[in-house]
Amino acid sequence: DLAKGILTRDQAGDMVADFFYKNNLILGRGEHQMSGGSEIDTGWQRNLTYDAPQYVVLGGYRADGSPVADELTGLFLERVDPRYENPVMVLRYTKNLPDDIWRLACDKMRSNASFMVYNDEDIIPAMQHCGIDAEDAVGYTMHGCNWPDIPGLQREIGNHQAVLPRYVLDGLFSFDGELPAIDALYERTLECFREEISAQCEQIRQTRRAWETEAPGALRVDDCFLDGPVGRARSWRMGGVRYMTLTCAISGLATAVDCLTAIDELVVTSDGLSLGDLQRSLRGDFAGQETVRKLCLRAPKFGQDDERADAHAVRLLDGVLAEIDRAGAVGTEDEVIVFRCLETDMRHIRLGGEIGATPDGRHAGQPLSENTSPYPGSCRHGLTAMLKSVAKLPLTGINSGALNIRLQPDLVEGAVGLDRLTALLRTYFDLGGLQTQLSVHSVEQLREAQQHPEEHRDLMVRITGYSAVFVDMARHAQDEIIRRQEMA
Repeated sequence: DLAKGILTRDQAGDMVADFFYKNNLILGRGEHQMSGGSEIDTGWQRNLTYDAPQYVVLGGYRADGSPVADELTGLFLERVDPRYENPVMVLRYTKNLPDDIWRLACDKMRSNASFMVYNDEDIIPAMQHCGIDAEDAVGYTMHGCNWPDIPGLQREIGNHQAVLPRYVLDGLFSFDGELPAIDALYERTLECFREEISAQCEQIRQTRRAWETEAPGALRVDDCFLDGPVGRARSWRMGGVRYMTLTCAISGLATAVDCLTAIDELVVTSDGLSLGDLQRSLRGDFAGQETVRKLCLRAPKFGQDDERADAHAVRLLDGVLAEIDRAGAVGTEDEVIVFRCLETDMRHIRLGGEIGATPDGRHAGQPLSENTSPYPGSCRHGLTAMLKSVAKLPLTGINSGALNIRLQPDLVEGAVGLDRLTALLRTYFDLGGLQTQLSVHSVEQLREAQQHPEEHRDLMVRITGYSAVFVDMARHAQDEIIRRQEMA
């Protein structure tokens, strides 16, 4: 239409903007995780579509080899309005993403747009490894915060929450007297996970066998929008699509890594603390054992570009992925496709409330580390050190996962600040980083909005795979966002 003179570029941009605005108007404002039960609850009573965000995926490799970005990609990015919660923008990063497109994306991210970036160099290999054909892997999308999807061809039939710190604790308390070596603790830790993921995969196999007697199943509305159910006369619930998947949410990674590092440094390597003393301190939530807790807190932490902690991170995640491969029987006729996600969403708060004190110095009931992020307060060597630690992980085996990066506004202000941000994030992704999403606020700005919400109606903050209107959140949730920003 541009070539024929039917449409100008500004008019095309207005159409894109109108699409964005209608999404925002229809879906409305709704905070589905951080306002429940409060006097400003934005739940179903106020908005019947509040938990139905739309995800717009831009960029990425194409099956036909066409460019990863074009004029339409730029037009969509230009018209992103940072004031709106919907739609959620997902940019698929590639090494050959044009500089002007990348700079525009980073400009929108520093404006706190509802925006996240995934690295094709990680996700596509991960998809192929777990059983997705190459021509389908290249078409992946993300939805529902950070859930991977092969659109039209795949459906999830199982979900498992793998709480890594719980496995470490179970392994630690299984020893009596002394810990012979850190290898022994790793074996016990992975054994706990092995039991759970093997049971989950076997349940999927039993479900698949039952389809042969229960199929075709009732036709569902969503069957009509998938490739397979109508042609095969079988609902996706009975295996009517090509890929039926199990999602494993690998949770509390940094907390588990910090625990293993502390145990290795204090109990195994230096003999500075006996196993019995550590176990007693943990059982009592460090009551009367502040000296022990300080030793735990001072041990190396993931996110500091420390080789000791980062080596434990790589070893633990490699072990978890190997157990998934084994349980899923990757590459065999009995294979279960398992999507591996470094993801907690906001469940790190609830999961932490269910777990006792941990060897990293964390008190019982405190939140675990969230998503892929280091534990709050651990990144004492700066942002680049944190990004280097995360990029060392075996992320080409991970299908999704969130990394929240919290920045002070003065670091990314103006043209120089944008130069700094684009170089920083491009280097992170070129090192192998999986995903990122930004929150660029000052603590003072957040406190001002908390005190005078009517003056900050459009202030957006990053939660996990989506953004939320700060003033629509409950007071305790606002305090949690402020705490995170203070840690940054």
